[in-house]
Amino acid sequence: MRFGPETWSYASLERVSGQLAGALRSRGVQNGHRIGLFMTNCPAWLAWFFAISRVGGVAVPMNPAYTGTEISSILEVSDLRVLICEDRLASRLDSPPKQPPSVDVLMTSRTLQVNGPAEMIEHAASPDPTAPAVIFFSSGSTGMPKGIVHSGRNLVRIVQTVSMTWPLRSADGLFVAMPLAFVYSSIVECLTAIRVGATVELQERFDPDATVARLAAGKITSMMGVPSMYRMLLATREQPGESGKLRFCATAGETLEPALSHQFGERFSCPLLDFYGLTEAPHIIAHSNPAEILERPLSCGRVLTGVEARVVDDHGQSLPSGETGELVVRAPWMFDGYFRDPTATKAVLKEGWFWTGDLARQDAEEYVYIVERKKELIKRSGFNVFPAEVERVIREVPGIAEVAVVGVADTFLGERVKAWIVPRPGVAVNVEQVLAACRAKLASYKVPDAVEELQELPKGPTGKIARKELRH
Repeated sequence: MRFGPETWSYASLERVSGQLAGALRSRGVQNGHRIGLFMTNCPAWLAWFFAISRVGGVAVPMNPAYTGTEISSILEVSDLRVLICEDRLASRLDSPPKQPPSVDVLMTSRTLQVNGPAEMIEHAASPDPTAPAVIFFSSGSTGMPKGIVHSGRNLVRIVQTVSMTWPLRSADGLFVAMPLAFVYSSIVECLTAIRVGATVELQERFDPDATVARLAAGKITSMMGVPSMYRMLLATREQPGESGKLRFCATAGETLEPALSHQFGERFSCPLLDFYGLTEAPHIIAHSNPAEILERPLSCGRVLTGVEARVVDDHGQSLPSGETGELVVRAPWMFDGYFRDPTATKAVLKEGWFWTGDLARQDAEEYVYIVERKKELIKRSGFNVFPAEVERVIREVPGIAEVAVVGVADTFLGERVKAWIVPRPGVAVNVEQVLAACRAKLASYKVPDAVEELQELPKGPTGKIARKELRH
């Protein structure tokens, strides 16, 4: 693994994770204890992740972009035994509301000594493979955190499937820049690279110019990202030697536009392969070769081996090829449910099928096309933004009568976040005040890119906000 000037062998990663496991054990961590992981991208993140597994704990990754308010929401529902916090992020824990006093906060640094204490945990704790191994939190439709639980067996199956689908090999350098707190970075990318013996080219955050420089140096041969990342790479100045180094590039998070695939292939001599998945069911639909992209633009591919997919109506009845309905899937590595939320789990897991909330269609050859998001989820540069969460913050601003947050199509980021506000009669609302409230309580990618004022929000016959009219 390479991270800036640091180079880690996998033997070093194993040794350090054993030492860190000893530190967790000394704090009383046992099988099933939930351990929060609040760190930026760095090798230490992965070392702690493996350490948690060694002692039989359940990792709870937390996005380093979270504010104190968002962290507190997760702490409230996750019931952590220990919170591993990077020292540079410690100030977030001091922001109100603070963490519960029952949480044992373990401060750590990005720079870990490879030669640590002699005492270490040599072997994992041998938990039940069907027991929870990790809980990925994301905002729910109400804006409250929703814990997506995966067992150890699920993680193994995900990695096995990805390694059989992607043409990744031991000589490759796999670029990883999205937060490791996301399933695609930590599990789909990093664990797959480790399984095949490839080098993880890790960045703290995505830097287009630095990435092109690494490409020109021949360090990166494969990568996965959201379309906006590839657009940003195309916006950089060309560097000698950048073309021809990439063998494989995958994209997900939004429909891949044919023009983007063509432009990227022209400059970097590497096609983009689209795939589809969710945190609940990662990597379930994918293209197997570049020719499929050219033949079926806008399709995200076909279901992978072991996966079943149907397009259904509201009653769960399968629809004919070409008709649009909700995509439901069934796979051996689907999530086990939402943490301590049986109601939400039952709403999406029905008779073994996961209702994705995405509208889709299938052609006669069973290629899948994602048509539109059934839910109101906004995907900004690969990050999920739920309108309800942003709206709740804006409603707290004095003088706000109504608010609606929508995603507006953007060629660079996929979608931008836009807020429409209606002031109370006779009250003047300062837009900067609205943005300041959002910056204080929300991660930066959730803060609206634009705020506009209306006398009233458009509504349908039932009184619900007509969000479609606000997206134009």
